Amino acid sequence: MTSKRALFITSFVLFVFLGSVGVVVFYNNFSPLFKASNGPVNGDSVIAKVGAENLYQKDLDYELSLHPQKDDPQTSETILQKMITDSIVLQGGAADNLITIDSTIFNSPTKDYGKRIEAVTTVKEGVLAKAEHTKGTVISIWFRNNDYIGPLGLEKSKQVAYGKISALQNQIASGKITIDQAGEMIIKDATLAQIDKAWTNNAIFHFDATGTDRISFSSQFDTILRDLKPGEVSEVYLARNVDVDPNKRYEALYYVGQVLSKTNSGNLSNFDTWLSQKRKLYEVTH
Repeated sequence: MTSKRALFITSFVLFVFLGSVGVVVFYNNFSPLFKASNGPVNGDSVIAKVGAENLYQKDLDYELSLHPQKDDPQTSETILQKMITDSIVLQGGAADNLITIDSTIFNSPTKDYGKRIEAVTTVKEGVLAKAEHTKGTVISIWFRNNDYIGPLGLEKSKQVAYGKISALQNQIASGKITIDQAGEMIIKDATLAQIDKAWTNNAIFHFDATGTDRISFSSQFDTILRDLKPGEVSEVYLARNVDVDPNKRYEALYYVGQVLSKTNSGNLSNFDTWLSQKRKLYEVTH
């Protein structure tokens, strides 16, 4: 009886041991992301290929070391996708002559990762520099700045602001004055102090907007400006203040804007458009 029981226990232990070894072998051979989240076995092993570049276990380990949730298996997959995107950015940037790539930042397990990250940023900035630029000028007159309502009262202040900026808009549109001259006229109009204490600072600003950059307090007015042709002047636009609480927004000022120039390189409007085009060019396997 004793020998049979001993034989049974020995067989059971051997079965459990071999099963454990099988699980380990399975994960070692077929799950590089599992290894990344539980400690690398070989930092020089390739975990993905993007176009002409191999991505290495060492790259993933480094990225994971900087992440606060590095022990979460999902984090490994998220970071791998980020690494794939970075590779596409670098290869696309090199193809567009925005950067030069070599083994110090590309396709090497011994790359300088800090330098690689800087190169990705350089490409993004280069792409945005080629995107659509809209340049122009905006004048404004406030009648309720920082919730200040002057001695004329809200409705009268609003009427004064509209009357003055409407007259200026007519003169700009007819070519009698430039928009910069209109801005100077607002600055010199001391009567505006009764509706906006900071009227001189708010009178005029110039913009150079790329892609979907914000221009003014109003996204709707920004769209109006982008739709203008060079030289065109907007109608007077009633805008609200900007506040972190949407419920505290109120009518506060009038805008008039003019687009002076627009540049556009083909269909390239922003970085996301560029990146989506590049993704089609580089095969990803992992």
